[in-house]
Amino acid sequence: MRPAMLVCAHCRLPRRGLDRSGLCRGCKADIDLAVRVRAVRAELGPDASPEQIAERVKQIAEERGRRRLTARVRRVMEAVA
Repeated sequence: MRPAMLVCAHCRLPRRGLDRSGLCRGCKADIDLAVRVRAVRAELGPDASPEQIAERVKQIAEERGRRRLTARVRRVMEAVA
């Protein structure tokens, strides 16, 4: 007998891999993106265009990625750029 598939708490579709909150990866990514967009919209103001919001979200992701690099790698990247 096969065990029953777990169902995502958000989209209600059967999924194999759910996180502890009961959400599938797709729903979790959508919710995380919505949180980031709300934070950027609060930072830029209510009159920010979608293009400005997308650009700021990209900038934040790049900054976060650079912070994970070691200081030596960052210096080399800055020297090259």
